Amino acid sequence: MNESKIPVRYAKAFFESGKDKDILNQLYNDLELIDSILTESERFNAMLESPVIKSSDKIKALKSIFENKLNDLSLKFLYMLAQNKREVYLKSIIRNFAAMYRKDQSIIQVKYTAANPINNDTKESIKSKLENSLNQKIELKERLNPDLIGGFVLQIEDKLLDMSIKGKLNKIKKEFAS
Repeated sequence: MNESKIPVRYAKAFFESGKDKDILNQLYNDLELIDSILTESERFNAMLESPVIKSSDKIKALKSIFENKLNDLSLKFLYMLAQNKREVYLKSIIRNFAAMYRKDQSIIQVKYTAANPINNDTKESIKSKLENSLNQKIELKERLNPDLIGGFVLQIEDKLLDMSIKGKLNKIKKEFAS
């Protein structure tokens, strides 16, 4: 089987199960939690991807980490991935599931990148204004990048709005170069 098809098939099966049980929002939140742990913990990643660690030990670890934090379907899905030695595809499965979920729910993902963190009121204000102007639900993902110096960068699907000081300095630099 083509390796790129594996995560898509697992994500689609998980998505369909969640849709049938009307718990897509819960599953999406569960996968967001798992993804944040995958992103933050190199040890967790190493444990999951290690061919030396037995599936039964991985299942025990997953149970101790997630038992009372995830929906039963999400937990069983993780166990199945470990048992079938498909846990190395977890990040890709999460990415595919999220894309299916956003499409199903008509949600646009917007990435907001700034030099400094913003407070919740500002975040909600940005989200609200974008939802009104785009006439769609928005999922706002915040990232920090101190290299921007100040300002922000908004990425809405394939469009980029660079209002950062770094972006403006680069624009001035290009103008002087030509």
